[in-house]
Parts: sequence; C-alpha cells; structure tokens
Amino acid sequence: MTARPEVQELRGELSRMSRRFRAQADQLHPGLSFAAYFLLARMDGEESVPFGTLVAAAGLNKSTTSRQLTELWHEGLVERDPAPEGGRAIVYRLTDAGRERLAAAESVMDEGVARQVSSWSRADIVTLARLLHRYNHPGEPEADA
Repeated sequence: MTARPEVQELRGELSRMSRRFRAQADQLHPGLSFAAYFLLARMDGEESVPFGTLVAAAGLNKSTTSRQLTELWHEGLVERDPAPEGGRAIVYRLTDAGRERLAAAESVMDEGVARQVSSWSRADIVTLARLLHRYNHPGEPEADA
C-alpha cells in the first residue's frame, strides 16, 4: 500500500529533522552520540532511573542501551547502583558532570533550533511544538492552548 502524498511528505520532513538533530548532537562533544544524549536527557530531574525504563524510553535494544550507558559511566556522566528492590536490577542517575554535559548539549541544540525558526512568528513555533507533541504522544489528551 502506497502512503498518501501528504504522509510521505511528513515522513520525509521528520527524517530530515531527525538527521539534523543527530548531526547537531554528534558535533556537541566527541563520543556523545544522539542515543547517549537522549539517555542523559531522560535521566535529567530523576533521582534514579531503572535500566528497563531507559531501554523502553530510548526505543533501543537492551544491548545498545547497555553499551551506551557503560560508555557514559566510564566518562563519569552517570552513576549506576543496584536497584533498591534488590536482585540484578540496576538504576542510573546523572552525575554533576553529566548534568553539565547535558546542559551544554541542550544549549547548543536550543541555539540550532532558534536559528532555524528565527524568522517565524511565535504562533507558528507554538503550533509546531503542539503538533509535534501530538505526534509524539498519540492518545494523550492535548493540553489547552
């Protein structure tokens, strides 16, 4: 089945956006992949995050997630501890260095997005953010505008 032209156009634009974000993340710091950036961002503001939660949130397989987290741990950006409930479960949390690296990465990403939309109206930016939220959170009720 061939997708409708507007769906193909949307897919193409989402792919271009994803590539742009990945390229920006790759330029942030050597060795900080887009997946690593995403994992740091997911841990931000949390006391600790279980490994399984990070796997599900990142949409990566366990092996890839484990490899990314191990690299972040070796770089001193995350700490890992046994989960409070015991067993073999592990929880992760950002270190101060991880928070600093994430803040620097987000600043660069924010500047890149701001450049892309510098000529847009505030209403257009808000509309795009709302529509992307709706796309990324299907079934979730929309917030009041």
